Amino acid sequence: EDFTKADAELNRVYKLIRSEYSSDPLFLKQLQKAQRAWIAFRDAELTAIFPQQDNTRLHYGSVYPMCHNALLTRLTLERISQLQIWLDGIEEGDVCMGSVKVKQ
Repeated sequence: EDFTKADAELNRVYKLIRSEYSSDPLFLKQLQKAQRAWIAFRDAELTAIFPQQDNTRLHYGSVYPMCHNALLTRLTLERISQLQIWLDGIEEGDVCMGSVKVKQ
């Protein structure tokens, strides 16, 4: 349930960014590439932590589903925080933030 909520929030934030930056197709293309790369990272990270994919209960115990989902949730919440800057904006004068809009 926690992951379902986090995933829904990630999708909401991602869609808001796409809407907010709709006039910048180059950024949106790069954002999409970054999001796909993040998904690949997330999945690889889960596999690195739980490399045995057959008989997971045998290898990791009965808590595997809970642990797997907790990690998935944590990684998703971290990604939401990373994306949130495009919605929050930055203070004027922060010259290193590239495509992020200045706070209004």
